[in-house]
Amino acid sequence: MSRKYGSDAEKCGVVDSISECVFSDPVFSSKSGHTFSRSTLVQNNMNDPVFRERLTDDMVIPNRNKAGEVEQYLDRRLKDDISTLERSNLRDHDSCTKLLSLVAMVA
Repeated sequence: MSRKYGSDAEKCGVVDSISECVFSDPVFSSKSGHTFSRSTLVQNNMNDPVFRERLTDDMVIPNRNKAGEVEQYLDRRLKDDISTLERSNLRDHDSCTKLLSLVAMVA
């Protein structure tokens, strides 16, 4: 699922520079030294988006550190959003819509 967020995600370093979405299954390309979402590489036919050269399986390494950063970011974001919703008491349409999107994101 693509998760587009604002500049706070970019500041936290959890955004894939190609898809402009929060990393999903972040992997490190040993060819370029950059981290991408695995889906970004798949969409690019396993070519490194920087050098546009084919990557072999051994050149694509799971980036567990980045995955941890993404998880922390999403947890913090979820807690902040839930706190905001609790303060709003879900009295308006926008709050209900936001709650539904949070539930979908966690599911």
